Amino acid sequence: MKRHTTALLMGLLLVLSAFHACAKYDDLDDQFPALIVHIVPGAGITIDDTNKVYLIYYTESDWTNPWLQHGSNKDIIINPMVGTFKIYVAAFWDGGVPGFDGNSRLDPGEPCTGYDGADHFAGDPLTALSLYPLEWREITITLDVGTVY
Repeated sequence: MKRHTTALLMGLLLVLSAFHACAKYDDLDDQFPALIVHIVPGAGITIDDTNKVYLIYYTESDWTNPWLQHGSNKDIIINPMVGTFKIYVAAFWDGGVPGFDGNSRLDPGEPCTGYDGADHFAGDPLTALSLYPLEWREITITLDVGTVY
């Protein structure tokens, strides 16, 4: 009887410790999605060390309240930890306005396109990206010198 009680307690202890260990890693709040954005540069757009392409994250679909921006000298931008499950994004090329090229800021007249094809100049709303925990989402944004901020 004593042997069965000891075995039962050991089994219960093992199950509780396994449950506790899994609980630390199964919290969805800690499992952010990743975003991979492929930039398709239109005619006249050259992405390089001086004239980078940037991704801007917005909290609303009306092109206001940007909260994060990061760039790349390649035609792909990767954010391995988005940190939210609903975002709005736009991309711009920092090389479309003489005198403002390479300043890392979105200036009026620079090529800028929101996802999914939204045009700031025309007043198009941005499309929401709804992401899931641990999701690796890939999207494509085409930049055109005719679609400007």
